[in-house]
Amino acid sequence: MKTVLRNVTAACLFAAAGAAFATAAPQGAAVSSPSGDGAHLPPGIAWQQGDVDAAFALAKRTGKPLLLYWGAVWCPSCNQVKSTIFSQQAFKTRSSFFVPVYLDGDTESAQKLGERFKVHGYPTMILFRPDGTEVTRLPGEADLERYMQALSLGMTAAHPVRQTLATALNDGAALTPAEWHLLADYSWDTDGALPVPAERVAVTLQTLSQRARAAGAKADAARFALKSAVVAASDDPVPAGALDKPA
Repeated sequence: MKTVLRNVTAACLFAAAGAAFATAAPQGAAVSSPSGDGAHLPPGIAWQQGDVDAAFALAKRTGKPLLLYWGAVWCPSCNQVKSTIFSQQAFKTRSSFFVPVYLDGDTESAQKLGERFKVHGYPTMILFRPDGTEVTRLPGEADLERYMQALSLGMTAAHPVRQTLATALNDGAALTPAEWHLLADYSWDTDGALPVPAERVAVTLQTLSQRARAAGAKADAARFALKSAVVAASDDPVPAGALDKPA
């Protein structure tokens, strides 16, 4: 597993274009933390650490979604997420409604978990249902409001984004406005399991842009088009199965 350097370029382009939003707050009994006092953790959030399976068990037991954050202390984009999203009271408040899990991607155990969850870059933020089904991957380049919107939509989504993607490519008219919003804010580059060949990523995003526009989702269409341009301009090809993710 590697850090995707193109994410930095993508992040800059997305930030310049205007990004995304988020929301969260404290959570139940903490899973064991191997990192001592956790001084590096964003404060005010009951982060679960160490035993990810125990965190999933907690989510299932409490009926709450689980938000898994994968980052590193040296990662500029990760630190930006901490300062612009995790430090905000709106996110801290919302986190009481899900199980927040913090993984330091530099640890040996986290690298193994990265393979398990098909993580492809820093930061990665994956939202799961209480039963462990992956719903969506949240955009690391987003501003608070848009991130919060994506988080809220993910917590109430009827279908996982990968299923929504298949529907959009087969019949875009069948998607609801909320599904278009969630798909447009999906963190493509952090997902190494999407069934889209690397050479088809840019054109796939263009197809989504066209179908979103035809469905009246003009803002989402513009976002797909921008993502497509980022992928097409990148010198680092997106791996097979991964669409766009500015960090």
